[in-house]
Amino acid sequence: MKRTETEEVSIYRVNADNMIASVNSGWISFAQQNHGSHLSSDAVIGQPLFRFIKGRDTQELYQVIIEKVRRSQDKAFIPFRCDGPSNRRFMKLEISSGANGQVQFTALTTREDERERVLLLDPSINRTDEYVLMCSWCKRVAVASNWLEVELAVKHMELFNETSLPQITHGICIDCAYWVHRTIRSQKDTWKHN
Repeated sequence: MKRTETEEVSIYRVNADNMIASVNSGWISFAQQNHGSHLSSDAVIGQPLFRFIKGRDTQELYQVIIEKVRRSQDKAFIPFRCDGPSNRRFMKLEISSGANGQVQFTALTTREDERERVLLLDPSINRTDEYVLMCSWCKRVAVASNWLEVELAVKHMELFNETSLPQITHGICIDCAYWVHRTIRSQKDTWKHN
């Protein structure tokens, strides 16, 4: 079953020091529906943005985007995935500058596809000391020299019979790194990457 643009828009803002300044009710609702019940507005406002962005490569790319938006006063438009154990969620992110160095992030779900539950994405599953690398943008998993959709990666790594699964660490695949850098340079609304 597919759903399109039915969810509330999620908005958060950071101040000039990249500390979270505000979150809207859509952000709180999205967090609570996606294993983030501990992420109330009191828990995140005043905290560094990069505390909530996983992976050094992803943090560095966000920093580049934020600084470019601040300097140019243009908007950046980035498609990304925010998958759950039982769904693929395609989203778009608009990053825009505001007064006094603030930056606003507006996220909207454009499409959501249900799928058979993928235990690797379930935060309640026991984890080993091993890690798998997942792209923060497209949610593909690194397997040898390839980036595979999570279902194929689980099959390839034979993880479907495991009682404990590896932890997920985040980075960025070559395709997404290229695409995001190109998007930042062009500053065009190119959501078609989804």
